[in-house]
Amino acid sequence: MHAATLALQNPSALSSTLGDPRCITPLPQDWTPLLTLFLSGIVAVGGATWLLSHSIGSLEARQTATEARLTGVEARLDRLDQKLDQKFNQLDQKFNQLDQKLDQKFDQLLQLLVQRKQQ
Repeated sequence: MHAATLALQNPSALSSTLGDPRCITPLPQDWTPLLTLFLSGIVAVGGATWLLSHSIGSLEARQTATEARLTGVEARLDRLDQKLDQKFNQLDQKFNQLDQKLDQKFDQLLQLLVQRKQQ
């Protein structure tokens, strides 16, 4: 007899039967499918939890790797930006030099024209 059945029949006997090994009997045959379903559910939830935790771990690892690559790309873009600034500054200086030379040549040409007109 089960301890629960004994408790329903005689509630005061429950405390005396809890430690009695004679009261521990196997579950009835009709509980086996329910118990199997319950244990299968526990295994399924455990498996899903394990899969989810590993998926999250994998996603976190991918995120970390992506962030590291992004940091590398940002550093590379910064270096390229500095190089472009240097090249732009060099070209700007060359343009200013050429502009000054052109102004000088134009001034010389104007002087020549003025001299020829005076002659």
